[in-house]
Amino acid sequence: MITRTLATGMSIQNNGFTLMELLLVLLIIGIISLIPIINSSFLSSYQEGGVTQINQLFNSLKKESQLIRKPIAIEKNNENYFLVFYEDDSWKNYDILDFDLNLILKNYIFNDLNNKFLENRDRSFLIVFYPTGRNSGLEFRVLDQNQIIYYDIFGELNAT
Repeated sequence: MITRTLATGMSIQNNGFTLMELLLVLLIIGIISLIPIINSSFLSSYQEGGVTQINQLFNSLKKESQLIRKPIAIEKNNENYFLVFYEDDSWKNYDILDFDLNLILKNYIFNDLNNKFLENRDRSFLIVFYPTGRNSGLEFRVLDQNQIIYYDIFGELNAT
């Protein structure tokens, strides 16, 4: 509410908002309404699967291995996958992920015959990421697609 005093000494009160106040409120509402849209598009890309999703996951694990300077592996135990790291001559669970690894990897088919699963006593690893930036390599298919994709030891995706 704006109060103006005239030269005659009378005061006039204007009811309402200024243009600047209205624009500021619209701007704030617009910014707040974008937050759910951005988050939902990010989550839907992860739920849809695809090569980009697993490439982002593998690149993140490669960088994490370089940061902690320890090998990180995706362990395959029956039909479940777990993240582990190597320290003090043994593999230990690595609970850094804020999502379920199985939800992402369920969109892919890993052929046990073509992949050389690394065996370590009673453990089987899908892929191992080394602090040098290399990995053990992996061959897989995206669910409902016939194309075979190979993730080479340097972290590059190649389709066959």
